[in-house]
Parts: sequence; structure tokens; C-alpha cells
Amino acid sequence: MTWPGPTTPEDFDEMLATRISSSDTEQLSFTTNNGNQHDEKLPDVSDQADSGSLPPDEQLFTTVRLLLEQLDAPETDKEIAKELKVTIGQAREWIKRLVKEGVLEKLSAPTRYRSTRSSKLF
Repeated sequence: MTWPGPTTPEDFDEMLATRISSSDTEQLSFTTNNGNQHDEKLPDVSDQADSGSLPPDEQLFTTVRLLLEQLDAPETDKEIAKELKVTIGQAREWIKRLVKEGVLEKLSAPTRYRSTRSSKLF
């Protein structure tokens, strides 16, 4: 699936308003820092909240949360931005919120982030 690149708020709303059936969900592939590739089917965010009850920005953030919960190796904000194909500023906003919510854990020297889910496995 390619990002359609909406240019107006209305285009963005329309893009997010389009529901994808579970049979149309694509397989996405992510590579972690250690080079392992993970092929995972994204969870249907409509299962977590009725898309009509969330504004488009929250629907998008829900998807970002699901993706970053799967981080199994610490990553920098730049690496996260690159994987999500967003600006570093946008990635930092999302990271800050996810750290505050307890979804991500901030590590130091150098500053990296990892899923709290993966840190509880050990």
C-alpha cells in the first residue's frame, strides 16, 4: 500500500474515513536494528475503536501506537521517523506522547526508545 499523499485536510479525512476490510489488509514488513525482518499483518484498528468515534488524527495515532508497540530493539527518534516515513518533528511528537502513556520507554546514552512490552519479556 502506498501513501496517497493527501494535500488538504479534506483529502486526509476522506483517506482515513475509507474502511479497509480485513481481507484487504496488507502484509507489512519491518526490519529491526539487528537485521531481522518481521512480516506482520497489522491489527484492524476498527476493532479497537469505532472509526466514526475517533477524529482522523487519533485514528492515525492508534495505528502508530500499534506499530511502535512492536519495536523489539531500541531505536532513535531519527530511525523511527525514517521507518514511519514522517518528519523527525512528527515522530518526536508521537514518541513523547507514547512515553507519557507508558507504551515506549526512553533509554539514554545515546537516546533511544523501545516498547515497554518488549522490555517486560526479560
